[in-house]
Amino acid sequence: MKKSIFLAVAAVAMTACSNDVDLGMKDANKQTADNAIGFEVRNSNMSRAETHSLEATGHYNFGVFAYKTGATGIPTIMENYLVGFSGTDSGSHGLGYKFGDDQTTKGDDGSTTNGQSMWQYEKLGYEDYTYTESEGYYKQSDTEYMSNFQNQFLRYWDYSASWTKFYAYAPYIHGTGAGDPLTTNAVDFNYGTHTMTFPD
Repeated sequence: MKKSIFLAVAAVAMTACSNDVDLGMKDANKQTADNAIGFEVRNSNMSRAETHSLEATGHYNFGVFAYKTGATGIPTIMENYLVGFSGTDSGSHGLGYKFGDDQTTKGDDGSTTNGQSMWQYEKLGYEDYTYTESEGYYKQSDTEYMSNFQNQFLRYWDYSASWTKFYAYAPYIHGTGAGDPLTTNAVDFNYGTHTMTFPD
């Protein structure tokens, strides 16, 4: 039986961040690292020193559906994107996903490694995550921990949109069917009713 830990977005368990810049002062829709959509996972009722984080439970990913309203063009931003954690344990054993120079999303100083968030989605599609070494991180061949989709591109805030809305769940559920993308038995999100449907 598969269990899911739900992230309460309204309770600030997941925050979409943009490196603490004033979005209203930026040039409209200028795509730079400063206005890329990034994620941090935290709980506002706990100090950052406590170990009740998602990764402390042994779950190193969550899924995100995101869309925008009041803008022209395609409203969907993230269609069940996998957001993965990268870190090490006390013995320098890799945990989660190995990030490379391609992961560019910046996070807050209190929860980052080398100025980057410990939670990323860029380049974590099932074909653009290419780690094959033996440091302990998930390997490309560990398909049950991979995204259902081929590519996951960096997404940016759209200043012409009235709202950007995010819905998340954890841990990520990988589809088990064949095909491209691998969506059989994956999570479905209804954008009209704002409901998720999970496989048995």
